[in-house]
Amino acid sequence: MELPWRENKSAATSSEASCVPEGIYIVRKNPPKPERNYGYFRFDYVPGRRVNPLGKSHILVHRITYVKDLLGCVGVGSRFTDINKDGVPDMEASGIKLQ
Repeated sequence: MELPWRENKSAATSSEASCVPEGIYIVRKNPPKPERNYGYFRFDYVPGRRVNPLGKSHILVHRITYVKDLLGCVGVGSRFTDINKDGVPDMEASGIKLQ
């Protein structure tokens, strides 16, 4: 699951952030952390996007249930379904699929 293309914009809300530009990227697996109790993947670098002090991208591949929780990252899951009945596709079985 990804957001629509919005000129590669970083933003604090899913209604403004962009998906990742098309391309080939290096993505590395990261172990769980205290604030994120599940494993995830991080893009090494995405042109035009900010990086942390270690030079790593803020863009992750992680589990997701609701599209509103995506801020430019890629959400993984098994199938689309409208869990909260708001007319927007949600993601089911995300944690299992990411594992």
